[in-house]
Amino acid sequence: MSQDPVFISHASPDKPMAEAIREALADSGVDAWLDARELTGGDDLSQEIKSAIDAAEYFVVLLSVDGINSEWVGKETDHALAQGDRIKIIPVALDSKITPAGVKRFFGNRELLFLSLTDGKIQEFMPRLLEALGRVLPSVMEGPQLPRALPVDELILILDHAILNEEGGKRRAEAQACVIYHPADGSPDVEGETFSFVSPLGVIEANELSWYLERFPRWPGEAFRGRAKKIEADLPAWGRALFDAALTHSAAQTVYTGWQQGSIRAERRFTVKVEDIKGAAAAHLLGLPWELLHDGHGYLFQGATPVRVRRRLPNRRMKARLFTHPPLRVLLLAPRPDDEHAGFIDHRVAA
Repeated sequence: MSQDPVFISHASPDKPMAEAIREALADSGVDAWLDARELTGGDDLSQEIKSAIDAAEYFVVLLSVDGINSEWVGKETDHALAQGDRIKIIPVALDSKITPAGVKRFFGNRELLFLSLTDGKIQEFMPRLLEALGRVLPSVMEGPQLPRALPVDELILILDHAILNEEGGKRRAEAQACVIYHPADGSPDVEGETFSFVSPLGVIEANELSWYLERFPRWPGEAFRGRAKKIEADLPAWGRALFDAALTHSAAQTVYTGWQQGSIRAERRFTVKVEDIKGAAAAHLLGLPWELLHDGHGYLFQGATPVRVRRRLPNRRMKARLFTHPPLRVLLLAPRPDDEHAGFIDHRVAA
């Protein structure tokens, strides 16, 4: 017996509409049970239908004059009502003469969500049904008002001619650096002079940070807590060392101060752009923990105007602009089953 979440009850004359609803649900990833498709010759209609209703989460009943007068629709509805709150009943009117008040006794005077499909427009009806089934949130139907994006005050650290230097048993990435401030109000960019950037962090710090972020949470045993606490204590110092190397040089400090004093109504962003697209040095520079930038008072990503960090590589080729029009369709592959152990995954949250 299939475990379809939706049972569609309908009279024989309403079969084409029931089939159309089932197909539309299938296109949205929702399985529905129809007796015309599920039953074969010799099946016990009564028992098969009861079993299907028992396995369903939602009971959708199509109400037309034929549906209300149908013996089978009445029996199916009675069995669904006997389930109490375990199954959610959704009446759908196919005739404009069918009203909630008129069929209230048909459902034992229960307060139910009553949908209308009197114009036969399935595509306009399906979002309302999917909302009732809990497959989309009500805000989707209302046309959510997206918040307006704030203007961005951006500080760009450009790193070029990167090399790996090994001295004194330490391996460090070096590059020619330049800091540019791009104001949110459209004012001209402010560009600092070029200076030499030497990474204060090397392989040891990178390995320790990788262990702390990726492996320690999987096995946070007492034997490893000492190492973890030492790394936690080192994080502000690593962030301060990276801040000093990139932003306190005289060629960068004036630009940084201008960015720091930018508009309080703008979002602050720090971008690291590495001009070299090949080599281990470029990878090392991009892999530095820029999110840890610490000015001696706190991390830049904290506070009233937190800083977002992004990493960039140069674009060497012309590309046509991509224009899209709603709806934007997203394919989400979820690494867990959609069964009784894992509920519906809202793609807007997961994405």
